[in-house]
Amino acid sequence: MRIPRIPALAAAGVLALAAPAAPAADAARLNATARFLAGLPTPSFPGMEGFVHDPGWAAHAVAMDRAWAALEKERLAPMRAWSARELGDLRGSATVFYPFGGPDHLHVQVLHPWAQRFVLVGLEPVGSLPELGRLAIRRDLAHLRTTLRTALLSSFFITKDMERDLKHPELRGVLPLLLAFLPRLEGEIRDLALLELDPEGRPRPAQGKPTALRIRFRAAGGGPERELWYLRADLSNGALHRDRRILAFAASLGRPHTFLKSASYLLHRPSFTTFRAFLLQTSSSILQDDSGIPQRSFDEARWPVRFYGRYDEPIPLFREFTQKDLADRFQGRKVRALDFGMGYKHRGRSSNLELALAPAPGGGARGE
Repeated sequence: MRIPRIPALAAAGVLALAAPAAPAADAARLNATARFLAGLPTPSFPGMEGFVHDPGWAAHAVAMDRAWAALEKERLAPMRAWSARELGDLRGSATVFYPFGGPDHLHVQVLHPWAQRFVLVGLEPVGSLPELGRLAIRRDLAHLRTTLRTALLSSFFITKDMERDLKHPELRGVLPLLLAFLPRLEGEIRDLALLELDPEGRPRPAQGKPTALRIRFRAAGGGPERELWYLRADLSNGALHRDRRILAFAASLGRPHTFLKSASYLLHRPSFTTFRAFLLQTSSSILQDDSGIPQRSFDEARWPVRFYGRYDEPIPLFREFTQKDLADRFQGRKVRALDFGMGYKHRGRSSNLELALAPAPGGGARGE
């Protein structure tokens, strides 16, 4: 499968955005807003002093603390240990590309703590920075928790639910969700840019409704600056042939590490062959569950693959995408442990992951 011709753009020229860093006051407001949404102690900021004394916010903070503590014990701590053990040889991959990830910054960062840049793609609108003074605090923060619920409990967002939930008038789009995750991941926001892609796939300040965003952040208290990108895009064949901007932008990432999870088996479908071919041509490695690229697409003589966990068959909604060849591989070779649940079969330790390493430059296979 050939992908559409993509303009030759230097990575630095595409990703570098000619925008000044946010003034200190703006960064302080961004962090205060993010911590308020996350239910974490919020520093006093002009115009925000009374919000954290609202009983609705106090209830939100308690609920978020409880949910996060359970998540940390059940999933995040095992994920960190597994990543340190199994993904250490990927630490040269500065960029992690997460198509079909929507606003799920949580799991991609926990699994790839060394990454300098996270690039998420989804169908959901970017939205805007919430104005806390316009919130009905108890009701609207309860709505935010409802929107976050499946990601915290099940490791993924449900597309049809987001179509409804992200239309909230005061918490519109993915931006409030990303802001709620960052402080819980101990991120300190440096600045926020609301963007669009120009005809050549270069990011520029949005002239109307944004279709992309970039958040620069670092670990609380210091450390290197990192970037979180979100782009709204349709990755189906027809959309990519009509509009090549997202492929041009993605090509500027160089050879990123690609992460695919809970991807609705879209890359198994004939209508997504262009993007599947693009990922196989440009990725330096691919970590995915069985909803990502079908096993038949990997030439394992050239793509060494490690298997983790357990593969049975997809949930009933996606039963048509059962992969006999993948089942045979899980039965026919040593499979490594996966001691946390993730994806559509996150319960009962029935999840699976595989790590595929791209062919080395020159065509040879990379070692396992």
